[in-house]
Amino acid sequence: MFAFRHEPLKSLYKLYAYVATICVRLPYANITSRIQALRPRRTWSARRAYILPLLRARIEDWFATGLPLSPGHDPEEIVASGQADALGFVWVPAIDPGLIVGEVSEMAELNGVKPKKTHGYWLKSQKVTGKGDYKADEGEKVVMYFHGGGYVMSSSHPNGGPTGPICSGILGNCTTVTRIFSCGYRLSSSYPYPAANPFPAALLDALAGYQYLLRTIGVRGENIIILGDSAGGHLAVSLVRYLATHNLNELPTPGALVLLSPTVEFEITHKGSGSSLNRNAATDYCGIFFKGYPGKSLLGNFPEKEALTNAWISPASLQLSRFEGLFTGFPSTYIVCGEAEIGLDAMRTFRDRLIGDIGETKVTYDEVKDATHDFITMSWHEPERSNILKIIGEWIDAR
Repeated sequence: MFAFRHEPLKSLYKLYAYVATICVRLPYANITSRIQALRPRRTWSARRAYILPLLRARIEDWFATGLPLSPGHDPEEIVASGQADALGFVWVPAIDPGLIVGEVSEMAELNGVKPKKTHGYWLKSQKVTGKGDYKADEGEKVVMYFHGGGYVMSSSHPNGGPTGPICSGILGNCTTVTRIFSCGYRLSSSYPYPAANPFPAALLDALAGYQYLLRTIGVRGENIIILGDSAGGHLAVSLVRYLATHNLNELPTPGALVLLSPTVEFEITHKGSGSSLNRNAATDYCGIFFKGYPGKSLLGNFPEKEALTNAWISPASLQLSRFEGLFTGFPSTYIVCGEAEIGLDAMRTFRDRLIGDIGETKVTYDEVKDATHDFITMSWHEPERSNILKIIGEWIDAR
């Protein structure tokens, strides 16, 4: 992993990747996408069959040379740029230390994680003028969003990866939500880079963002909808689990939870010849995220086996010693995933465990045929993307 991160190997690898793309990847994708029998799925359009393997190769190149920096990766730069107000940028005070309790407090101590101020962006519908950080109206619903990226890349910036497509899609399909708070959180790293921000750093930042909505913006907990995609879905689950488990007066449980292709295990335990890991290998692009680096970065000082046995890291792991009651107290939850994802089996396990704890009537699960991971972020993944955004909008409006 990141074997070519140093010069001159980095430049040599990038040259190789460029030549390989022009001379091999593009022609191969062009041919195989035009012939229906050669597509990853016969039901896929030529465009989808063309783009996906190129996307997968691009991401694998990043893990060879270094992950790209997303817009907004350094919030201080946003402030210095003079664009903060136009982008809806706000600073968020750290979570009160007294509100960090239980297992999370113990894990924070072991990993040397402290609460810190974080930041976020207000994304707004066309009905909203100004920055967007005004006091909530009585009964106003607000969405709190966490971006994906394996905890190692992307940002909460409107152009920081999945944030823009997801938030604009939600706002365009909801009649009862006019603004979304995209909450920033610390990204994790590990060898060969300096180790930084393991679990629960991101969770403490999520708690800070939730506290900000309650205290500063004045939104009632019951009117907050937690939304997350991919690793951001994992963070959303961790946040809601923490709130539901400890039931702190200062941090009431939110009104609803929306999960988009959530990552629910960082070490794959759903294996075998018939598993989604194998059968969907050609129809997904994020397999490399499960080859060690994100999981190790998240674990910090914990042994690697914790990725298999710790419910905070992998709530859908088949190797948990106990999973009953993990999700007791969760609010109504909507889950969407792609039937062509490698993580599909784990998400099905998560769904079943959630239903076991809160009942089938409180869980809505949509498994979209032929859809890949996080398809809701992709303009080329139609009509699935538009169809599911409409469904999510209606589900949120009904809360």
